[in-house]
Amino acid sequence: IPQEYKDWFFFQPGSYWIYQRNHQNLFDTLKVDSAYIIKNYHNQMTSHDSPYYYEYLKVIFAPNFINLSFDHMTGLSVLGRKFGDSVVLPLFNLNRNYIGIADGIMDSNGNKIGSTEVLSRFSSLKIGNNTFQNVMVVQVKELDNNKTINFYLVKNIGTAEFQIIENNDTTFWTLNKWQIKNN
Repeated sequence: IPQEYKDWFFFQPGSYWIYQRNHQNLFDTLKVDSAYIIKNYHNQMTSHDSPYYYEYLKVIFAPNFINLSFDHMTGLSVLGRKFGDSVVLPLFNLNRNYIGIADGIMDSNGNKIGSTEVLSRFSSLKIGNNTFQNVMVVQVKELDNNKTINFYLVKNIGTAEFQIIENNDTTFWTLNKWQIKNN
């Protein structure tokens, strides 16, 4: 798993993010409960396959009020971010060594159930009361429930804001406080 991907998405247990809803006095928290990377060996399945090593990354948040997790293998050539039970937001193409979007949102059977797009990238962006460096804005559209979510992702920090747009109503969750635990 490339270090560039880890810098954006892999956080150690004890890291946490406190979000404020719609600039009101409503707060909620994401905290990394567990995080690990395992290197595995895959034997050849047929005479045409070659054995290979792959890395498996998993990050679990608890509590998890937006149902977000990381749960991905490098053997699939595209790393992603899981949202909900089956929605995968691909964010890193290993073949191109690029953080961005690849091939839309697929369910566990490979059916397209949404779309993803990098709306913009900023070297610096003010969000709430903080100015962040290296920001990528990713938009996720879920086709089955007419929901759009904009993630403001910050390298080495996590999600600085997410906007949930549903039925012409937008809910903002803005990062208020955070602590990132290092290895």
